[in-house]
Amino acid sequence: MRKTLNVKRLSSSKVSDLMNRWLFDPETITNGNTIEYPDDVDRPKTRGDCVGGLRPCPFVSCEFNLYLDVNPENGAIKINFPLLEVWELSETCALDVADAHPDGAPLPVVAASMGLSYDRTFQVVDEAKDHAKDVAIARGDDDGPWAREQRKAKREQREVEARMAKKKQRREP
Repeated sequence: MRKTLNVKRLSSSKVSDLMNRWLFDPETITNGNTIEYPDDVDRPKTRGDCVGGLRPCPFVSCEFNLYLDVNPENGAIKINFPLLEVWELSETCALDVADAHPDGAPLPVVAASMGLSYDRTFQVVDEAKDHAKDVAIARGDDDGPWAREQRKAKREQREVEARMAKKKQRREP
């Protein structure tokens, strides 16, 4: 059974105020009005602690919470869903999304979970692949995840080309 946490809704002026600027500290997010968690709620320390915990997850400072992102370079906070409150999100934890899709979440699910367009999701995936490639090359890892992904992509491309060639042969008299 999932527990829920009732939290007061921000006024529309506060929401628009948050949407129109970068936020640099947790105090700015709440505009000075901090929300106290009930005494009986302990902050989870491991995945096992949070699996059966509060949903939607109120711990937005957790690195796996989908409500906001923190830029590691300058500490700026970006709210991924500026028109929604934390408790209005269908999914608040990236780990919950991963658990729901053990073979990998489809890109539309990833896009919706992160508040990105479908096209931007492709760009992020490409950036991640490039990063994995750079790391593999730097380590001299010829059989790492990037190399396996490249072999899989080449194999799929050959299969597509073979199917296209067969279709072309059937069309020609």
